[in-house]
Parts: sequence; structure tokens; C-alpha cells
Amino acid sequence: MNPTNEPTTPADGGPDAPSMYRTTLVGLQQPWPLALAFSGLTALATAALGLPLFALVWGTASFALDLTLQAFYRRWLPTAENAPQEPGLTRLAVLAALRAAMWIVAPVSVVLTTRDPAAYAFLALSVGTLAATAGAVGWVSRKVWIAAAAPAAMGAVVAAGPSLLGLGGLGLAFSFLVFMLACLLIILATERLIAGAANDRTQTNAAMRELRSALAKSEAAEQQLFRARDEAEAANRAKSQFLANMSHEIRTPMNGIMGMNELLLRTRLDARQRQYVETIRSSAEALLLVINDILDMSKLEAGKVELEHIDFDLPGLWGEVIDLLSPLAAEKDLELQCRIEAPAKRAFVGDPKRIRQILLNLVSNAVKFTPQGSVALHVDAAPGDEGRVNIRAEVIDTGIGVTDEQKGRLFQNFQQADNSTTRRFGGTGLGLAISRQLVELMGGRIGISDREGGGSVFWFEIPLAPGVEPAASVTAPADGGEAGAMVADARVLLAEDNDTNALLAMEILRQLGLPAHRVADGHEATKAVAEGDFDLVLMDVHMPVMDGLEATRRIRALPGRAGRIPIVAMTANAMSGDEEACRQAGMDDFMSKPFKPVEFVQVLARNLPDATDAQPSLTSQA
Repeated sequence: MNPTNEPTTPADGGPDAPSMYRTTLVGLQQPWPLALAFSGLTALATAALGLPLFALVWGTASFALDLTLQAFYRRWLPTAENAPQEPGLTRLAVLAALRAAMWIVAPVSVVLTTRDPAAYAFLALSVGTLAATAGAVGWVSRKVWIAAAAPAAMGAVVAAGPSLLGLGGLGLAFSFLVFMLACLLIILATERLIAGAANDRTQTNAAMRELRSALAKSEAAEQQLFRARDEAEAANRAKSQFLANMSHEIRTPMNGIMGMNELLLRTRLDARQRQYVETIRSSAEALLLVINDILDMSKLEAGKVELEHIDFDLPGLWGEVIDLLSPLAAEKDLELQCRIEAPAKRAFVGDPKRIRQILLNLVSNAVKFTPQGSVALHVDAAPGDEGRVNIRAEVIDTGIGVTDEQKGRLFQNFQQADNSTTRRFGGTGLGLAISRQLVELMGGRIGISDREGGGSVFWFEIPLAPGVEPAASVTAPADGGEAGAMVADARVLLAEDNDTNALLAMEILRQLGLPAHRVADGHEATKAVAEGDFDLVLMDVHMPVMDGLEATRRIRALPGRAGRIPIVAMTANAMSGDEEACRQAGMDDFMSKPFKPVEFVQVLARNLPDATDAQPSLTSQA
């Protein structure tokens, strides 16, 4: 920018000023209609003063010269900024002199031929016009100015040659002084006008440089943002893959621990041995809860949790939670109550699994932190927006209560009321944080208030659409009864690479009296189905050589009965979309590890041919 705000000119040589050559070249350019008008008017004046034939020849030559010169100017202009200054100005001076000489020929010829006063007036007008033109195009270059003005002066001298003696010569001298003064005034005025334009150009160029610099910085910042976004997405994908791997690697041994422990409980044990084994079971279940909490929190943070929208019975869901936690409350002599208002006693559309998870977190916390008294669940409903119903659930306890300072931390990750709470009651501090994120994912809100007389009230509100009462499902008993004939004859193929999990599954199948064959990878499973006569495939997903998904797709491509064999996914994958991926590959059912033997039996009952009337049972030696 120009710090003094003084006008700059091309002659100043500033970095943003146009070159003298380019400025002069721009000044010499004119549209062809203007050249045609000037040549035509001059030719008409010449013809009117007595030289019609000369006027025709001169007008044609003058217009042709103008067109030729303008063609040169247009061709030179694009490279004028970087062209050498002095050679370019010299070339323009020669052409300007040639153009001025052509212009002055007509009035000089008329004066020399007619000596008419009108001819002198014509000459005077022409000289004045050329003086103005010389000042306009030559204000940045003295060379161009002199070249453009000299023909006019010389023409005047030639035309007035016979009258240069005495007063005529004096008059001509004064005329030249006036001519020079007019040129000077025109140059000054033109320089002032164009200097302002040049100053604007300088400021515009400086502003454009700043704008280009800002754009470059903006583009660099944008590229950094894109790189940061890509890195964040890559990190998120890596985190999701890590969680999937960790889920598989943790759940696989947990399945062996919990499954074999369940089988051990079905053997003959003395009182002390049974106490030890039951302790292992409760510890493993507690560990599994912690693992599930951590995985749930990670999935929520990564946006991998997708809610279901199915019809479910809301009162039945509350009843399940109360039934599940009643033994824990009974151990502490707590009264566990449930009151459901009439508007909430109906079916709704939502995710019953996640709502149950929220309720279990809140009610189990209330039972855990209430040393004596009672825990009550109160559920009500009110009309909401867009035909929905606002469900409000309150868990009211007479426990230790929560201070105002502690309330602000309760729904944050890994936070409990205080460190002493963690030491006294245990827990990861993730349950309430998970509940908050699930409630917000459902479009609701969650909070805590004080109970009058001591204790706390944990509440949440979620909008649900009215649903249709789900059809009553007949759940096959997990144990009891004898194996049906077709079930006993059924052959099961187990595709499992982990020896511990294979041992667990094969032992359950043995106790059920079902013949089974085990393979260790998907390739062997595909070959076994093609060659053998099996009724059911239990397919692990993560296996060497060929995974369970690819093996399932290849089995489905087999002809005949082999391609229609029921296939059950038996996998430690617990991330969002795992079950959907299995079903898309062609699997019929899904069982997540770790599973209990009773769940294993239920899956068999759902998928073995004609196994609904006579259910297989586990043998027990207890």
C-alpha cells in the first residue's frame, strides 16, 4: 500500500504501477468507429474545401492506417507489462509520429492549394486536435509527446511558409507558444487524472496481494483442517477396530471361564467346592459387567450405538427389572416397590434393551447405595409432541443422598460421588454416564433431585411413540424334558478355532446327546458341509484361513440341502453391526460370547429341525 497516500504514477516505477510503455500503449488504443468518424469528418471537410478526389484517397489511407496501427497495439498489449521500456517507447513514438503526419497532411494540402480563410481555420482546428492528442498519449513519455506533436507544428510551418515575414512570423511564433502551453496544460490535466487511476490500481494490486496471501493462508488452514479431519476419522476407525478386537479377545476367554464354570456347577460338588465355584461365577459376571460398560461407553463416544425401534410391553419391562434386582434388595432387607400409572400401562415403540439397561443402572445403584429403608420405581406418562408420549421414570431411594457438588459430577465418565464411595461400594463410575448418553440418544433427559426426608430421586424422561401389544412368545424351557427323536439324530458341525470354547460347546452338545464334529476354520467348515450330512452349523466368525462370514457365503452357494442348512453365528464380537453383518452373510441366528449353557440350549431349540415340541436338556450331576 502507499503509506503517504500520495498519488503514484507509472513514472514512479513502483512495484504496483503499470509500466510507461503499457500506459502509453493503452492511451494509443481507440475503437474503430471513432477512427472511422475522425477520418470521415476530416475527408468531408477536405472535399468541401475543394479537394474531393484527394479527400477520398486520404480518407481511405487514413482509416487503413488506423486499423493497421490498432491491430499492432492489441497484439503488443498482453506482453506490455514485461516488455523492455525504451525500445517499446521508441517504437510507439515512431508510430505516433506517423499517425500525426497522416492527420496533418489533409489540412496542409487544403491550405497550400486554396489559401482560403476556411482552410486556415481547418488547419488551426487540426493542429489543436493533434496538440490535445499528443498531450493525452505522451504524458508519461517526453519522447512520445514530441513525436506526436512535431508533425502538427511542422505542418503549420509548411502551410504558413510564404507568410513568415514581418507580423505574420510574429503571429506564428505566438501561435507556437499557445500551442506549447495548451500541450502542457493538457499533459498536466491528463497526468492528474491518470495518476489517480494509477494510484487506485496500486492500492487495488496491494489489496489483491493481501487477499491472495489471506486466501493462501486460508487454503493452508483448510488443508490442515482436512488433514486433522482425516486423522481424526482414521483414529476413530482405529479405535473402533481396536474395540472390536478387544471385545473379541476379552470375550473369548470369558466365554470359556463362565461356560466351563456353569458346567462345573452341574457336577457333584461338596459345599466348599460349590462355594468356590459360585464365587468364580459371581466374579466373572461382575467382570463382564465392567467389560460391557467400557465397551458401551466407547461405542457411544464413537457414535456406533444404533437404537432399535420395535413394539414392546412397557409394564413387562419394568417388571423384569424389579424381578431381576429383588434378590439383591432382599439380601439387604430393602423394600423394593414399583408403581406404574395407568397412562404408562401399554405398549410403545422404542429400544427395550437400552431402556432396560438404563433402568438396571439406576435401580441397581439405588439398591447399592441404600443401606436401609426402601427403593421405589415410579413410572408415569403424559402426552408429548407429534403424537408421542413422554415417559417419566423415577427411582426413589432412602439412601446416603448426594450433595450439590457431587451432582455435577455424577453423569460424567468414570465419576462417582467421591473416592470414598468408590472404595466402599466399588464400580467403574460409567453406569450413569452411559445412561445419560443413551437417554440423550433417545431424545430425552436425565437428572437427580433430593428426596424429602433424605435420599435421592434419579429420574429420566424419554419420548416414545405408541405401539402395538407384541404377540405373546412361547419360550422353550431351557432344561427339563427328554430330547426328541429328530433332535437326538441331528448332527451338529462346530466351526471354532479356540480350543477352550470348542471344548465348552462340544461338552454341552455331548450332554444333550447330540453328535457333533469340530473343524478349526471356515475352509474346513465349507468342505465338511459339502461332503457331510449335518443339520446345523455353529459358526465362529474370527477364524484363520477363512472367516465365518466368507464360509457362510460359500455354504449358501452350495446346491441342494447343504446350501439351506441352518447356520448360527457364535462369536465374541459385540460391536454395533456385528449381528447385521452375520445375517447379511446368510446366517440364521446370532449368539454372542460369553454365553450361558442355558442360552446355548435355547439357540439349538430355535434352529434344530422339529425341536420345538421336545426340547434337549443338559444333564446334571448335582
